[in-house]
Amino acid sequence: MPTSRTIVGVFDFIIQIILSTILFYVLTSFAFIMGWETHLFLSLHGKFHFWLGISLIIVAAILCYWRYRFDRRSFFELEPIRLLKIVLSVRPVYSVGILSLIYFMTQFLTLLLMHEGLGTALWDTGFYDQVIWNTGHGNFLVTSVRGGIHVFAEHFKPIMVLLAPLYWIWDSTNFLFLISTVITATSIIWGYLIAKEITKDHVLSLIVAIGIFFYQPMRNGILFPYHTSTLADPFILCGFFLILKRQNVSGCLLLIAAIMCKENIVMEIYGIGFYLASKRNKTGYVVIAITVLMSLLIFGYFEPKYRCAYHVLNKWAYYEHLKNPFKLELWQDLLKPNPLLFLIQVFGPFLFLSFNFKGWHWLLGPTMIVRLLSRMTGFRIITAAYTSGLNSLVILSAILGLTHLSSQKKFAGKDIPTQWMKFVPATLIFGALIFSGTPQLFNIETQFWEASFGQNQRIARILESIPPSYSILSTEVYSAHLSHRPHLYAFYAAFLYTPLFPDSERPDLIVVDEIRINQRERQLVSDYLTKGYSLIFAMNPLKIYKQPNVSIPDTLLNKWEFFRNQPEVPYRKYVRMWYKGIMSILGIVFLVYFILKLIVRKNNFKGPC
Repeated sequence: MPTSRTIVGVFDFIIQIILSTILFYVLTSFAFIMGWETHLFLSLHGKFHFWLGISLIIVAAILCYWRYRFDRRSFFELEPIRLLKIVLSVRPVYSVGILSLIYFMTQFLTLLLMHEGLGTALWDTGFYDQVIWNTGHGNFLVTSVRGGIHVFAEHFKPIMVLLAPLYWIWDSTNFLFLISTVITATSIIWGYLIAKEITKDHVLSLIVAIGIFFYQPMRNGILFPYHTSTLADPFILCGFFLILKRQNVSGCLLLIAAIMCKENIVMEIYGIGFYLASKRNKTGYVVIAITVLMSLLIFGYFEPKYRCAYHVLNKWAYYEHLKNPFKLELWQDLLKPNPLLFLIQVFGPFLFLSFNFKGWHWLLGPTMIVRLLSRMTGFRIITAAYTSGLNSLVILSAILGLTHLSSQKKFAGKDIPTQWMKFVPATLIFGALIFSGTPQLFNIETQFWEASFGQNQRIARILESIPPSYSILSTEVYSAHLSHRPHLYAFYAAFLYTPLFPDSERPDLIVVDEIRINQRERQLVSDYLTKGYSLIFAMNPLKIYKQPNVSIPDTLLNKWEFFRNQPEVPYRKYVRMWYKGIMSILGIVFLVYFILKLIVRKNNFKGPC
């Protein structure tokens, strides 16, 4: 008859298989293993991933807690608990470094594939990429898409001046993605260093880094390309860390750099200054003074100087309800989208620890007042880059809340440090996974599918081969591959009475996406045909028309024909083949390991297993 030890061993074997499978699904969603048709179904039912992931995490948490209560000592020898313990004990130069590297590789690869698969568009890749390219080629911060106005008319983003020289090195949008993603990936490093400086605890600091790795608002900003505001988070975190290390000048310069990423970042920097000042840190008063000066420059000089009253909405219009408190229809906009859901999505991943320390209202108050009282709905969504700047404050406040909780000696009559070390780290990881959204590998698999279409690859090559000397009017999706030229126009985007508006009405070429073109754009193309424009190239769904007085050399037409006939690069097939092989080998290794562990336990052998 089987002994009780054997029964326990078999039971633990089953638990380990279940926990390992759940962890693998939550991290990867079985990407590259399941057939694409299955993933297509899941992508069309996006909530399936969300609810299945949450359900599995809850099941794993309940199972872990029950097994922990059954036998606390042997619980930590189970897989993948033992593996997680090993990961948390690895030196930070390796653990944090590898975490940042994986983050960079996954985000950058997704951006490359999105761009290759025509997943980027005018808003905002083509728009900002063209301004940066223009600045690097002599047209200082000018956007032809809006008719040749200065970009400060819409947003204060002088950081683009520092990005422009990238195109002197390599004239490719992918290079811009590369450098920007490298910078944003350092947020994990700065978050760890800040946590280590404040908590003095490697394990807690590494868990903060893991939380940043899975933090959905920050990742969504990167994968909704392209916004310079995403650079604000690493700048703020690095600046705060340098101030902690008493390198105040360097820290303040980085906070200024963060403000240069977008005008609304001043509210986050006010929070930094107010918090430091509340702690009697003199640098806080310097930060406040700098932020006041920057605010005066942005809203008192640059905005009035460059804003075109006829074309660009005054930002103060988003607070019109404060002037008219009895117009209820204006106040209703504050509930779109749901501000409570926004707060849960932003602060939930760190278990709302952001509100668990004295002075949180100084740090978070300015930006939350602006976001919750503005009729600008973007300030309350996490699906783009609108939380940039706020992300860093959430991380900072969570670290401070974590430190305050760990410093308490008693809670409900129990010793806090003991309870703390047992449950809070695990709960933080639990929270990070619950709010992490669709696993990154699933996103990559989706983009591999789009990028593997030969038609997408051919169209991208054709668009990028058009010389920058041609002015182009393009539909939105194709604009992202046409942005490296001084004169790029989009249907109904150029403002009336702007310097380049007349030129936008007679472009050299018109590039049309026949799938995504709307009826108004189609009518405009028909109008151009009556003016003498003619079709010179067609490859479903791409059509290119030229102005009557513009000549297209045969070499360019031949190049387009060459790209038309190029074979596709099956990225998805190669990746899935290698991934399946590697995962199969690892699966067999883990299964054999579990079986050997069960046999050793049955024989009561105290070995390394």
